[in-house]
Formats: sequence, C-alpha cells, structure tokens
Amino acid sequence: MLHFIRILKNELLDMQLSDLINPSSINTHDENVARFIKHQSAPKVMSERNLITCYKKNGQPVKLRISISCLEYQGKPCAIAIIHDFTSIQASISELENKLNREPLTGLLNQRYLDLIKHDYPKLFKGQSLGIAFLDLDRFKPVNDQYGHDVGDILLKKIAQRLKRLFPSDDYVFRIGGDEFLVIFKLSTVDNQHAELEHAAKRIHHDLTQPIYIASLAIHISVGVSVGIAYYPFEGEHLPTLISKADEAMYYAKKHQLDFTLAQDLKILKTLK
Repeated sequence: MLHFIRILKNELLDMQLSDLINPSSINTHDENVARFIKHQSAPKVMSERNLITCYKKNGQPVKLRISISCLEYQGKPCAIAIIHDFTSIQASISELENKLNREPLTGLLNQRYLDLIKHDYPKLFKGQSLGIAFLDLDRFKPVNDQYGHDVGDILLKKIAQRLKRLFPSDDYVFRIGGDEFLVIFKLSTVDNQHAELEHAAKRIHHDLTQPIYIASLAIHISVGVSVGIAYYPFEGEHLPTLISKADEAMYYAKKHQLDFTLAQDLKILKTLK
C-alpha cells in the first residue's frame, strides 16, 4: 500500500487519513467517521457504492476503498481504518463489464447493454436530441447460404467497422440480431433536425451498401440495408417506444424498397400509399 501511494512509512505515521482524501470530501468523511465512532457502529466499508478518491504523493488521484472498525485506545473510543487498493480490481471489473456488454463477433454493443440503457436513458440522455436508427441488412441470408457462415461473419465485421467509422465513440452502435443493428447518435443542429436525420440515413445507406471484398474468394459482395430513424425526444421521451417506431419505419422502407424512412414521415407516407 505504501508503495502504491508513493509515501514512506515514517511519513505515513505523521499523517491523518484525511490527508489522503479528496479535499472536497474531507468534511463529509470526517463527519461520517465521528458519527461511526460515537455510535460504536459495527465494522463497515466506507462509501460502499463508490470508491473514495485519494491522492498519491505526486498528486495523482487514485480510487481506494476504506474499511473502518471501532476500537478503544488508551481508554478512548477510536477507529482503525484499512485502505484497500481497488485499482487493479476495478480495472478487471471494467474489462469484464465491457466484455459482457459487447457482441463477440463484431465488438459492437449488444442487446444486454441496450436493455441497461432502456432503464437509464432519462439520466443518460437528459437534455439531448438524438437520432435512433434501426438497420436491417438486405440480401444477407442468400449470401450467407451461398458462401457459408465464414463469409457471412466477414460481412458482418466489415459492416460493423463501417458503422464505427460513421459514428463517433460517444454514440452507441449495437448489433441486436443476426443482421440487425441499432445506432443511437447525437444530433448537432437545433433548427433542422429533419434534414440532419435524413443526412445520417443517407450516409448509413451509402456506406453500408458499398461492395465488400472477400479475399478468400477474390470477389466483391454487396448487400443492401433498410434504415428507419426516429427522433428523441420530439417523437416521444420513452426510448423503447422510439426504438419500436424506428423498427416500424425500417420495415416500411424494406417493404417499399426505399433506402430509408423517417418515423415522423410514416403517417404521411401511408396516406399517400
């Protein structure tokens, strides 16, 4: 532990626990410790849900967990604290969570993570305008049947790479089915979101329908894609409903052989048909 925080043993003997803690948290920490000692509480881990930000000797912040127990020292109630280095553990947990939330073939986010977002989206997307694009590849099954699953996997990987190039890292790109994808992306304009949604749909369709070279067969293969896009929060603030609207718009585009359909245009399009 001394090695980890870069403090010598004799230096640590002259320090208080509060010397290691984020200055903004010292008062709250001191109050919690005083209350803990006063009530002679059972042993516990401070900040059970969050790790405590402490500082190395060089000022670098680190995340630690502090366990505290009551004892009597020279006739006075005191507390003893044990500092746990959770850095490597936290890194392992983060790595495991990342693996659980990603689809192994393409590395895109998976249905599990989408389900998590469906519960947390009010806080996650507060105050933001978003496009929600539902994509379904066209002619993928015949290609998969003709050339085999290995070629199908290559196509899916290439499609995933193109989607990741299209959208920044702070957007959300999912593979949610065999040949189905979902993208939740931020909108940059305030005045003309309709035009921005159309532009995003055109980019998706253009990039994903470009021929893909299959080296093992020495041929190029093209697949199509049907795109449906909904607009959050203009068309509603319930994310699962908007995903369904984007899905409905995608199926309309597929049925009528359109490159894409915006969910907000569906009512007019159905009237015209």
